[in-house]
Amino acid sequence: MTNVIIFVVCLTIGLIVARLITKKSVQTKSSNYKIYSNSPLFHSDYYPINVEVNRQLYQPVAEWSGRLILPPENNHERFVEFEVQNAPKFTYAPYW
Repeated sequence: MTNVIIFVVCLTIGLIVARLITKKSVQTKSSNYKIYSNSPLFHSDYYPINVEVNRQLYQPVAEWSGRLILPPENNHERFVEFEVQNAPKFTYAPYW
């Protein structure tokens, strides 16, 4: 009978120790909004104002390109602003 009690006690202690060793610390994952809003790349003051791009060195990736401007975190509207940085030259086409 004592062997059974010793076995149960050892098994219980072993399970408790195993649980404590494998217990992972709880870390809260940052939201994508916080990750991107903390990056200076997504703030307008990171970019210089009124800088002309050397067209021989830079080729745009698309006819229209720009950057997304995230709204404040507490704004729950379902849109973002888009700042146009490259666009085709405007040509007037009459509307018939």
